[in-house]
Amino acid sequence: NRKIAYTSDSSVVDAKFIGDIAGQNEDESFEISVEQLAESQINTGYYLKKDSMAMPTGSYSFDVTINNTGYEFQFNINPGETNFDLQNKLARLINNANVGLKANVKEYDAENAALLLESTATGIDLGHSTLFDVSDVSDSKHGNIVSYLGINEISRYPQNANFTLNGEKRVSYSNHFTIEGKYDITLKGVSGEDQNTTVGLKPDVESLTENVHRFVGGYNDFIRAANEYRSSQPKSNQLIHEMSRISSLYNN
Repeated sequence: NRKIAYTSDSSVVDAKFIGDIAGQNEDESFEISVEQLAESQINTGYYLKKDSMAMPTGSYSFDVTINNTGYEFQFNINPGETNFDLQNKLARLINNANVGLKANVKEYDAENAALLLESTATGIDLGHSTLFDVSDVSDSKHGNIVSYLGINEISRYPQNANFTLNGEKRVSYSNHFTIEGKYDITLKGVSGEDQNTTVGLKPDVESLTENVHRFVGGYNDFIRAANEYRSSQPKSNQLIHEMSRISSLYNN
């Protein structure tokens, strides 16, 4: 009697049933049409010569503001460090801080690379256009590191997911959400024009198959164990005969 969720197009919507098993209704279904996926913010720095020397040695810092909370990142540029060394150092610094940003170094070719910053969150509040902002520290002894790297340049603005549920327009900050506490939904792609994805319930064939295999395995293990005692326990033959008789009644 177990049911699982299904979607008519798994490239657009993925679904899992998380509701009460007793309340499952196989006839229950709904239609989703995805107009736009939720996206994170991405800042792409300048592509700099990887082997060129970075800015002068010394202590540097820059500010990052996320959800009205400010963070100051401090680091040193050591003698002999290249742009590529600096970009990788800052990527590790930002990732280890775990403040809601992901950083990585993107290589354009063998000679040039840029530092990319991406928000871990998606979506945007009304009246806002960004999830994070990066700026130089005005009183830093060695300033303009942000301007030098270009990591304040926004290459993709965040956006919300726009979709319709049974014809009703909905907005979500994330591509992952629940519906009525029954379905765990992940939006994965944009629907074609005038196309809906159906989400509903179907029999859990994998669960059924697993239970049949478990039953067969248990029966065989029982007969095998009884066979092992045929010489020492005379009544084992009687037990095996009785089991064979019972099972033969249900051959069909």
